[in-house]
This record gives sequence, C-alpha cells and structure tokens, in this order.
Amino acid sequence: SDGIKFGSDTAAANALDDYEEGNYDISLTGSGGGTIDLQGTINNLRYTKIGRMVHVIGRIYINGSTNPSGTARMNLPFTAAANSNDQNGQGYSYVTRYNIYTPNSDWALIFEIEPNQSNGFFLWDKPSAAWDGVNAATELNQSAGYLGFDFTYTTA
Repeated sequence: SDGIKFGSDTAAANALDDYEEGNYDISLTGSGGGTIDLQGTINNLRYTKIGRMVHVIGRIYINGSTNPSGTARMNLPFTAAANSNDQNGQGYSYVTRYNIYTPNSDWALIFEIEPNQSNGFFLWDKPSAAWDGVNAATELNQSAGYLGFDFTYTTA
C-alpha cells in the first residue's frame, strides 16, 4: 500500500505513509569537540513525525561540560531534508532559556537546522547585525540552566 490518500488524489507521492511518536536523547556538543552535560532525567525531547514533517518539543537541563569548543550544536531525531530551491531547507526557531548566559540583553537565542544534517546549531540573533554562533565553551557552558524547544522541520 502507498499509505493514506485524501480526496480524489491517487498519486503515491502524495500519500501519507509515515507516522511516528517518540522521545530522543539529546547530545549537546561543540562543533570542535567536547560535550555539554545534561541532567539524566531532563535530557530528552519529544517528537512527532507525520510524513516528512517532524515537530520537536520539550526542555533540557544543562549541568556542566567536558571541554566543548566551537559553535554549540544539538542532534535531531532525523536528518533534515536537503535544499530543493535556494535555501528552503533551512529551519530556525527561537529557544527559551532560564539561567543561560547572554552576551547582551537584546540578543535572542535561536536554533538553526541545516539541510542534510543530523544536528542543528545555536546562534545569537543580534539586532541590526549578522547572526553569530554560540560559543560552546563560554556561552553555553552552564550549570543549572534550562533550554526550551518547540520547532518543526522537514526530514530527508
């Protein structure tokens, strides 16, 4: 079977052929190596996958680190889709935070999903300036901090 088809559409390419719910364990690392440690009971996010769309929600608790370096990144439950036209595979979401370092009070923390990748990067959204990667060693290397997520992306 091709999956569920709606209305008079008979094309297999348009059939809903996948549904999945679950939790996945988070890995926070630096792009240059090292890890950001999470509390064992608050270290996973929930996802729902419908067709190629994946929705992720939840919060995690940072409690230390093991020498992270480079830009902070986090794994995804599924590899993101490739760009099909210019940069339409990119995904962005603001991240809520508690007790997390912010270099400037008007900077917002965002999570960027890159095409064809199994992880995303943390960036600072700076007013009237280019975005900047979040330094894993000095800006996300926290203790007793929470990050909250609610984002959707397209999977490969």
